Amino acid sequence: MKLKNYILCMAAIGILAGCSDNEPILDNPIQPGTALLSLAIDTRDVMTKGMTKADEDATIASLSVFVYDATSGKLLADKTKEIEAGAQTEVDSILVSPVLSKVLVLANLENDMIELLKKTDLNGALAATTVLSSESMGRFTMSSELKTVRIQEYLYNMMGYTDLQVENTENAVSIYQEKETDPSIKLYRTVARVQLMSVEYDDEKDEFGTFVSLTIDSMFLGNVKSSSYIASNKDYLQVEVADAALPANGWWFGSHEFWADRPYKTPVGNQEDGQTKLEKDLLSHQFEAPLTLTKTPEKLEVTGEKGNAIDGKQFFIYENSADGAGRSAGYTTYLVLRGTYVYLDKEGKQKEMKDRYYPIPINNNKGTSTQTGVLMPNHQGIMRNNSYDIWVTVYGPGSDEPWLPSEFINLNAKVVVVNWYPKVVIEEPVE
Repeated sequence: MKLKNYILCMAAIGILAGCSDNEPILDNPIQPGTALLSLAIDTRDVMTKGMTKADEDATIASLSVFVYDATSGKLLADKTKEIEAGAQTEVDSILVSPVLSKVLVLANLENDMIELLKKTDLNGALAATTVLSSESMGRFTMSSELKTVRIQEYLYNMMGYTDLQVENTENAVSIYQEKETDPSIKLYRTVARVQLMSVEYDDEKDEFGTFVSLTIDSMFLGNVKSSSYIASNKDYLQVEVADAALPANGWWFGSHEFWADRPYKTPVGNQEDGQTKLEKDLLSHQFEAPLTLTKTPEKLEVTGEKGNAIDGKQFFIYENSADGAGRSAGYTTYLVLRGTYVYLDKEGKQKEMKDRYYPIPINNNKGTSTQTGVLMPNHQGIMRNNSYDIWVTVYGPGSDEPWLPSEFINLNAKVVVVNWYPKVVIEEPVE
């Protein structure tokens, strides 16, 4: 059967199946089903469902494609496909209309979100939000840039394929290719990653007393947004939501068991009980074996081909820019270490200081990017699809409050901003 006849046949079946005696026939409707759309999705360093690999943060379990009229924003077509192990990562044969269109690709959506997007237009899709508690290893939400394309009648309209793939497909035309060597459509995680890479002690800077030991027993994140948009038409695909009015649930303040009985103060004095808004291990971590430094120079560090977090713990959080959407001063995202500091006083007596805190502002200063392109600009704060890898040097007892400014907490920290796949480093010391 010729492609034109095949498409018209599919359209006729769809129209007959969708009509009822109670539905009016609209005057001059957009004629459906006069073209087919196929998309190839980039899966470099991304694994499909069912494969075994340590980096589950790159798993794609499902892909959803939504096609909108570029002028009205009306949803014209959609298709969701489960991705099996070893399968070619593409979504093909979507029945569409030959109009100027905007195409959005999303990954790992929950069923409720898919059903919601099927009932709304482009503006509704850009306003849809997901919550941090729904993000999980192996099911992180991802999105592409919003692509504007002109779909051509009676043809296979191919997005993200190589020239050779298009040439080898009958009645096909390429309507979009990425500018990179790999023409396939790129996906970007909604979340960013934070991980502690090393802790060391610098005896030369310690003016408090004679150092004996420092034991770090836990860490948690503070000032983390609990929701995010799932897609964006902004520069760098920013999906940050505006601040919610405290004490509403628009913000989560990281915590741990030791905060369960009392609220704590944020930098601007608001009272929040972070434990009530915190799922276990989402924003906090108790070390299986406490990190103990008993001599200098000593450094606790985990290294590897890709780099690994101490104790294997990685935090995944949403965007929180220092100069972004409606952000208030004082809400920089922090990684806070808690521990016990032991020293000898001037008389040689050993003293122990418990519940000492070392808050580290994450990416509080703009770094210098070594890569041009999407999602890797100079920036402050947290930006999606970046990894914030932290090396800490401690030289004192820290603070009895978790939110003291960094100049009072006896530490230096280096925050290295890494774009997930490919890994490109922005180095920025935080003094």
